[in-house]
Amino acid sequence: MHVLIRGKSGAAVEFGNGLYLAENDEGLITDWQFLQGQPPADSSLVAESLKRLTGHYGALRSFTGDRGFHSSTNSHLLEGEGIYNAICPKSVPEMENRLCEGDFVRLQKRRANTEARISILKNNYIGKTLRSKGFKHRKRRVGLSILTHNLWLMASIAVENRRAEEDIIQQSS
Repeated sequence: MHVLIRGKSGAAVEFGNGLYLAENDEGLITDWQFLQGQPPADSSLVAESLKRLTGHYGALRSFTGDRGFHSSTNSHLLEGEGIYNAICPKSVPEMENRLCEGDFVRLQKRRANTEARISILKNNYIGKTLRSKGFKHRKRRVGLSILTHNLWLMASIAVENRRAEEDIIQQSS
């Protein structure tokens, strides 16, 4: 466990480890990093995440994040890669302009699901308290929890697709 200086109102200091998650539109966790010590600024996690994501999945259409992920470096990186930048800008006037873009608004609404995904992962898969001793064991527990979550989600999607196919077959009969 580490003391994390977050600077948030009401919780300037927290205890634990940082966790970075990226997910696709269906909620499948596609990239993650369990961070030891004081986590770096969110904006510094984007470039490495993009490398991992494009290495595993190929070209990305978009990248979405909250204001913590915004930086001019990340904007230039995403533009250079031809990836739609749906990271929330820190500037209020720029944010007001971006809220006129349909894709940006849709992706920001979708981003809210990621906040819920973190709670689901923490409360339903990891457990409210990560009791594993040592960073290596906690990281393994997080990885297995993410794997379990993704398997559960893929099974749910498969069941949903099968039901939809059965409904189509019944309607055509």
